[in-house]
Amino acid sequence: MNNFDLKKYLAEGRLLKEDVSSRFIKKYLSMGSPEVFEDIEDIESYSDRDKAILIFLDEEHGVTISDKLAKGIKGRAPADIIKYFQDEDYEYMSYGVMKRQLGVPAVTGFTWNESGGTVGSRSVDAEDWYIDSSIVRKLNKIWRGKYPELNISKFNDSNYNLMVKLSKELDDYYRDEARKQKGIDLEVPYEEYAAMWVQALKDKEELGLNENKEDDVKEQMYIDDEEFEMEMGRSKKDSLKKEMMIHVDQLMDGNIDMNDFMNVVEDIMGDLK
Repeated sequence: MNNFDLKKYLAEGRLLKEDVSSRFIKKYLSMGSPEVFEDIEDIESYSDRDKAILIFLDEEHGVTISDKLAKGIKGRAPADIIKYFQDEDYEYMSYGVMKRQLGVPAVTGFTWNESGGTVGSRSVDAEDWYIDSSIVRKLNKIWRGKYPELNISKFNDSNYNLMVKLSKELDDYYRDEARKQKGIDLEVPYEEYAAMWVQALKDKEELGLNENKEDDVKEQMYIDDEEFEMEMGRSKKDSLKKEMMIHVDQLMDGNIDMNDFMNVVEDIMGDLK
């Protein structure tokens, strides 16, 4: 097991697009003992990658490696391995930790865990997303793209108390849904959250979207970003420059990571075109 051959591994076609790294494989192959595989039939038919994952499950998560389990996850992508354990009701496992260890990409959005707590960004919980400019920008981008006629971002700014109330209601809703999952984190992409936000406003009739008022409300609410910035006495370029400096400060303070910062830079550069 110590003689790991990466070229052979690549030739076998086992390196999936989203998979464990070669470093992961080398690490766990060097840790494994023959006892891990003693109940597995035809262990030689398993790739080094699959053996490393079995050792990882034994060493890091205390999973008893049986022939049935080994066959059940053999050759599967990391996300499918997670799903296998979820389907088999391994409720004691920390799926969030396992996802990170196996290299499963994180959902770009909010995550509610079994206790109801939220992980929205490094600095705030999902309930308070409106105080994190990086999250605000991501949600505003979705709203501008999918609901341009409503200008949700300006509506939120003009209705702060309602925004706070609605974010609390959605947080309560997702907390309840997370508790139903019995140990499995509830991941909600920003796109889904943004759609839920709009639907909640419509349900409350806050947007006034009915047959008599729809045209008047759209005309009242819609104003493009550049026009809004000019009304505030600054150019779009100056506004984006100010926003960039805010995110530089957040990066330096450790409130956002480099990936989030680069996404912001990409968005700002796109707005300047």
